[in-house]
Amino acid sequence: MCNKQTSQSLVNDNFATGIKFYENGDMLNAIRCFKQSANEGNVLAQYNLGLIAEYGFIGPVSFKEAAKWYTMASTRNFSDAKTSLQRVIKKKKSTIYNLISGNTDDSIFDNFY
Repeated sequence: MCNKQTSQSLVNDNFATGIKFYENGDMLNAIRCFKQSANEGNVLAQYNLGLIAEYGFIGPVSFKEAAKWYTMASTRNFSDAKTSLQRVIKKKKSTIYNLISGNTDDSIFDNFY
């Protein structure tokens, strides 16, 4: 499981642990580790949480949640997050996309931390 202590090495360890959970198909524990690492400032964890929310890897698509994580990573000059944030904003504004996808923008992340 993820470590609860805060140091840069543990932040990176939590991200690495999240990757291992993800590779083994354990998305719930991957999200827990990514979220803990992201809240400590790991931009890769923030970016991965954005991807998970944007594409609905474990539940409904949530552009609101994706934008939250992409914004956090963007403020730390992570260029892929900036590009992804722009993409999410365009998707969110697209009424046709929302009607087709049935997007309710419900956040699935609140229960994982």
